[in-house]
Amino acid sequence: MPQGRPLHLVVCLGACCGLLALGCGGDGPARLEPSGADGDADGVVGAETLEAGAEDADAGLSDLDAAADTQGSDLGAPDAAALNDVAGDSAASDAPIDAAPLQPQTGLLHPPPAWLKECLAGPAIAPTLLLRWSPFYAGETAARVRQGVLWNLQLIGAQLPAAQAQAIAAWVDTRRLRVDLHAAGFDKRARCLLQRIVAVLQQSEESSRFGAIDAGRFAMATVGAATHYYALTDAAPTLAAFRARHLPFVEAAEVEVSGIAVGARRLQRVDAKTWSQIAWMAREQAPKGQLAEHETIDVMANGELRFAIYRPDGHLSASADPALGAAGKPARCMFCHESRLSPVFTPHAFGESPTEPDGQQLLDRAAFLRRVKGDNAQLWQFRLSEPRLVEHRIRDQHSQGELLIVGFLEPSFARLVSEWAVPEAMVAWLTKGLPTHHEAVYHVDPALCFDRADVDSRSPYQVAKVPSSQHFDVGDEIDWLSAAGP
Repeated sequence: MPQGRPLHLVVCLGACCGLLALGCGGDGPARLEPSGADGDADGVVGAETLEAGAEDADAGLSDLDAAADTQGSDLGAPDAAALNDVAGDSAASDAPIDAAPLQPQTGLLHPPPAWLKECLAGPAIAPTLLLRWSPFYAGETAARVRQGVLWNLQLIGAQLPAAQAQAIAAWVDTRRLRVDLHAAGFDKRARCLLQRIVAVLQQSEESSRFGAIDAGRFAMATVGAATHYYALTDAAPTLAAFRARHLPFVEAAEVEVSGIAVGARRLQRVDAKTWSQIAWMAREQAPKGQLAEHETIDVMANGELRFAIYRPDGHLSASADPALGAAGKPARCMFCHESRLSPVFTPHAFGESPTEPDGQQLLDRAAFLRRVKGDNAQLWQFRLSEPRLVEHRIRDQHSQGELLIVGFLEPSFARLVSEWAVPEAMVAWLTKGLPTHHEAVYHVDPALCFDRADVDSRSPYQVAKVPSSQHFDVGDEIDWLSAAGP
């Protein structure tokens, strides 16, 4: 194998997971306003190519209101030539794109607990639920909320076929959205898991009082709860199992200085020939002779990225070790990655590589960029192969999914009035003395916000407790899926 040169990078990861991420900067990720060119440095995933004909791919908030059921259909999909161009001379670009579905995999909850075995062996199930909308910011509409719900469903594996638009999610009144998890395209195993999560949520006084669950609470019980996210997305339970699912990791890039990790790290990839083979892995620096923490990315059957964090002992972790960096939980990774492999970095130093550990070819900066572009091109070609209710090129859809969570975790006084359905004087009395802050990501409301853990402790009715942070494990993670149950 020819000698390579290590890629020494300063990785600008802001508040993001530390594998390959958008440069979030100090103001957080995607904004409400259309952003067109979305911060890709050095043409990492050139918007002019991947999003041909869609420079304003956000399409504006008004487009969502006008076309809630035809998301992005008029944007003009990138053609095959443009996508092949993007791949450049990547190792992945020579093979035809294979859109075949992924094979069933062995992940978390295997072997399944008794309740899951019973569900899997039983008749077909079609769980449904009603989600409540409690307005968070001025200009929030039913169409935007619905799109946020759909985005969050696809993050946990929903297929979301466009032909099932109304069956998947339809408003039953001005504040309640009916969601059919079977029509959404979850397989039976995922539906069994979701049915159990929904059952726990429906045992709450909130559900009995309103006949529905807060849309943000449902998102935090699925996307925002690491153990549930791993189970729903069928993440490999160990690092060894993750490696076994994929081709050998034959290429690597050395990151000398990271904006998210305390020390150096190695990014590794497989030589993916199809979108379904794409897999990346980041190994954190560890003292010689000690095991290292890993963060991984691969692709689910719906073409969405799946994130996982593995402890030094190789088992899944709810969150990255804060002593090693600020990568946080899988939901923190999604907050910046949004829908693709998106590194933003500045070259720091290049030097000759004396060795090639693990038999991996070390990539220089140019080759690294070509590999990322090639993997993204394969993802885009698959995603554009059939109509779905989520349009990845419209970044505002990602924002709507985030806003459902942000509004829930950082509710304003006005949102609590709607959520609790009590007079303002009662909300003022119940929240008296609670600390407040300004929401710092979207800046959608100048009003002060509360923390979810605080307001749930003062709620006028009993609620199902969910994690109070989507970014970090703060000691309140949940597990409603184990043999012992919630």
